[in-house]
Amino acid sequence: MAAHSDYVEHLREFDPADLDWSIFKRRIDNYCIANEITDENRKGAILFNVLSEEAYKLVYNWCLPTEPTDENYSELIPLLTEHFKPSLTVFAVRYQFYNSPRTSSETVRDWSARLRNLVVLCEYEELDMVLRDHFIVGYNKGPVQDRLFQKKKSITFKKGSGNSSF
Repeated sequence: MAAHSDYVEHLREFDPADLDWSIFKRRIDNYCIANEITDENRKGAILFNVLSEEAYKLVYNWCLPTEPTDENYSELIPLLTEHFKPSLTVFAVRYQFYNSPRTSSETVRDWSARLRNLVVLCEYEELDMVLRDHFIVGYNKGPVQDRLFQKKKSITFKKGSGNSSF
């Protein structure tokens, strides 16, 4: 087990109004791995320590009449996930994907990453084709989009999104 002075990084408080639960969950998992924390009680104590007051109250109310510390970390994480990241139907996720054009302040790289993140949940069999089509159609009107429209259908998403100057 890592000595206290060997701890890697620190965890930011999880406030559901400001942070994405799925990202936070990965960070707390990585924190525990990096610091060789495997004990469920210690993981739970760390989790409770980094929850905002609102999130802690939620866990506290779930656990009544017992205390949150009486619950296993591995049992609390799915409850938090279900609450902060409710499952969306495939059509709701696809709606989000198709209604995500590039914003004027977004770089091509950032927009490509955002599209990749969204399309994973869409359950398409041909991810590259769907990503490519949405990238071209959702690109801001102008000379770059005009050049993209002239490309052959064999162009891949990686090629199209990797070079916006064409």
